[in-house]
Amino acid sequence: MAIESAAAAAVTLFATALLAIAVLAYRRSRQGGLLFVAAAFALFLVKGVLLASSVLLGAPPLEAYAGIGALADVVILGLLYGMTLRR
Repeated sequence: MAIESAAAAAVTLFATALLAIAVLAYRRSRQGGLLFVAAAFALFLVKGVLLASSVLLGAPPLEAYAGIGALADVVILGLLYGMTLRR
């Protein structure tokens, strides 16, 4: 339980930092591809918040959310790939 809590917190904090960096980079350069990157990190942030809340609140086991998490990962990968197509 302690490892899951630490991992959930780390994912959430890291996603928050990367989202802030992506938004600041977009504001400076106005490159549309950075919006895809920011959206991907925002989705990671939402996923991390949901993971952290389920761990801390004692919600159903994380295995119950495995399908949703896998779908979120596919969307995130699609957003990051979309950024590469923007060139």
